[in-house]
Amino acid sequence: MTPERLPADRWPALFALFGSDLRSLALLRVLLALTLLAWVPCQWLGLGGLYGDTGVAPRHWILQSGIASQLSLHMISGSSLFEALLIAVQTAAALCLLLGRGSRIAAIISLVLWLSWLTRYPLVTGGGDLLLAWLLLWSAWLPLGARFSFDAALSTAPPPSDPRVLTIGSAALRVNTLLLLALTISLHVDGPTRWAGLAALGLLALAPAVGHIGGVLRDGLVLLLALSVLILWATMPPAGPLYAALLALLAPLLGPAIWQWLAQRPRVQQSLTIYYDEHCRFCLKAVQLLRVLLALQNTELKPAQSRARTATLMERHTSWIVIDAQDQAHLKWAAMVALLRASPLFPGVHPLFALRLWQRPGDALYDLVARHRGRLGRITAWLWPRPAGHADLSRGIETVAGFALIVSLLWIGATATGSAALQAGLRPLLQPWHLDTDWPRALRPPAAPTARLVVSGETADGGVRNLLAPDLPVDFRSPIDPNQSPYRWQRYWDQLALPQHRGHRRWYAESLCRQANGRRDGLPGPNDLLSVQIDRVGAGDGSEDLERTTLWRQDCFAADRSRP
Repeated sequence: MTPERLPADRWPALFALFGSDLRSLALLRVLLALTLLAWVPCQWLGLGGLYGDTGVAPRHWILQSGIASQLSLHMISGSSLFEALLIAVQTAAALCLLLGRGSRIAAIISLVLWLSWLTRYPLVTGGGDLLLAWLLLWSAWLPLGARFSFDAALSTAPPPSDPRVLTIGSAALRVNTLLLLALTISLHVDGPTRWAGLAALGLLALAPAVGHIGGVLRDGLVLLLALSVLILWATMPPAGPLYAALLALLAPLLGPAIWQWLAQRPRVQQSLTIYYDEHCRFCLKAVQLLRVLLALQNTELKPAQSRARTATLMERHTSWIVIDAQDQAHLKWAAMVALLRASPLFPGVHPLFALRLWQRPGDALYDLVARHRGRLGRITAWLWPRPAGHADLSRGIETVAGFALIVSLLWIGATATGSAALQAGLRPLLQPWHLDTDWPRALRPPAAPTARLVVSGETADGGVRNLLAPDLPVDFRSPIDPNQSPYRWQRYWDQLALPQHRGHRRWYAESLCRQANGRRDGLPGPNDLLSVQIDRVGAGDGSEDLERTTLWRQDCFAADRSRP
């Protein structure tokens, strides 16, 4: 089911209720990619600590504990080199998703690697991670690259003229999103606010069917929800990728009204013409990509040889030419500054690049590219071949999407009603995709921790170290605030304190011993760590009382090292 097979003008209400705008799907693509890229540094920092056989979760322990019941590529090897390779592939896939280069394949690769990473150590994952996986799953059925993408810019076929699209994937994303939001409001909001929220969601779902005014109202409600998410992001405790995933969740709900309003802005309507050398294939590809990357939708691309003035300027200065609305010609670096001035994506940036400081280096960079444009043309022809256009999904794949929609709706119904039998029947189908999730709990904003950990170590010289903050003394009355630590470690410490994860404390203590002493099993040195103790400190019955519980004690050199 594609826009070409199902004309939008014939069933406008159906498209308004269950369809999506290609520009909104492009926004979804960008938000998903930025969220994935934002977590790449955290994954790099977790190498050797949270991930890998030398960290707190060796693969054999994960398999013995039974917390990872699905397959994971990260379980193939526990070396940091292999983990780094997977992170590099995930980064490349996220960059392709951001730029819109092979968007569907990039979404599938991102989904597989993200699910594999979640399965590697579920103790450090949260609701935002699961929501992001859910969005990536449905994105595989959506035409994410039909607008504002490398594929759309370089395609040999023109993109669909109608930005509205209705597929099973778009309908599934719309229906599931509204149901998840409704379920979350029903279970976590009390009093009149609950009914106001549910009424707003009903209006959000049905308003577009009544025409343009309804579409404007729907877009206004989506923007209001997005503002609410940003306020929560700024005021609530860290929640990993939850808030970024929620913003991405709202993106497909935006309709044509917001994009039509943006297209009427004076900055967007500026008319430019870019003239390039028609004998240079790289030059045409470069200006096509610039037009997309800078969102210059009203910019024309023409061969410089088509006009005497531009042909003369090109021959005299060996440069591309940008003609603005005042018919003024801009060459080399000044042409790039003219494009930045007209771009709606970077308002106020062009004066910085227009400084005389950058004129000569910018012109030199342009000349360098111009001298090697033949070689660059051959490289980009291999890296960025021109796609034939947006490929429609086959009927069989659409059928699979329909089946996935039915199963996901049944699961949401099972979690809402508490039907254990239905959940048990659906879990084998949903578990590999991490969709067997308690969605209301996953979407709940995190609460501030009521208890904190104090991890101390006794040294051979009789001293005591604070292993969470080496520069501070051990203080049970003022433990380290976990909110000052990376989110993954916050999740890990929270889960470590739970009784069902008692066995994981041993591997955390052993990793601290290895980190301090290396892998020595002989006699301890004068500065070595003899033991590790994990204490949980929380508020007691009195307002100033503290309740301290020793969760684990580990001897770093004894034969029987662990003592709960």
